[in-house]
Amino acid sequence: MKELRRRCKTERPTMGDVLCNHVAEATNKRFFGDGKVPYTPPEAPPKF
Repeated sequence: MKELRRRCKTERPTMGDVLCNHVAEATNKRFFGDGKVPYTPPEAPPKF
């Protein structure tokens, strides 16, 4: 993945936009996860 990201940065015209867009989307999915937040806030708000 790192190698593809590096090559897309330096050789985007030869790699192609479609492939580089897929690499960017996969990187975002890997970083952000599936979009489901594992944190659930408490029922009562904290009192400061």
